[in-house]
Amino acid sequence: MSDSKIESQSLPAVVLHWVHLLSMALLLVSGWYIHSPFFEGGMGLMRYIHFISMYVVILVLVIRVYWAFFGAPADFHDFAVYQQENRGKFIPTLMYYMFLRKEHPATGKYNPLQKITYLTWPVLIILQALTGFALYSGDIFGLSPLYAPRAMSWLVDICGGLANVRIIHYLIMWVFILSVGIHIYLALAEDIKEFAPMFLGVRAKEKKG
Repeated sequence: MSDSKIESQSLPAVVLHWVHLLSMALLLVSGWYIHSPFFEGGMGLMRYIHFISMYVVILVLVIRVYWAFFGAPADFHDFAVYQQENRGKFIPTLMYYMFLRKEHPATGKYNPLQKITYLTWPVLIILQALTGFALYSGDIFGLSPLYAPRAMSWLVDICGGLANVRIIHYLIMWVFILSVGIHIYLALAEDIKEFAPMFLGVRAKEKKG
């Protein structure tokens, strides 16, 4: 016998999730256009959308980190790598998602694979923003030095040139695309009924009793 327990996420969490998702989608489309325009006359608009979306993503990241420590309730402990519930669960969780194990191992709110993603993304977002500024300040769009000062020349030098900065920026984009694709795939593979609820902030869990 089983009954369903509904676990609700707070409204701010749902709003942040949606804003982050839409901003990343706009970054992808506008960034792709900047890299390889697929219609004429849109470079100015796409560049504007790209930068505004980037600022929104950074703002969401700052709010989410602040909320993790000072929110109501604070949930920074759910992301901690030292969480007792997740010790020794990386391989079993990986085997589960590779269909080599039938049952999902008991973990904390976020399993080890989720934590790796959630802790890696902020670093990648910051690096993506820095490389984006470096491309802009490096006159990658053909702007005059008056509007594109070499404020990020230090990063260009560290990366070994503007071409390398562009490659890094491009590869990080693919990391985002692949990780989102894997995230959606795993959600569908585990339980298709949870795909829609995860966007609405409500998750149904089966509780045996």
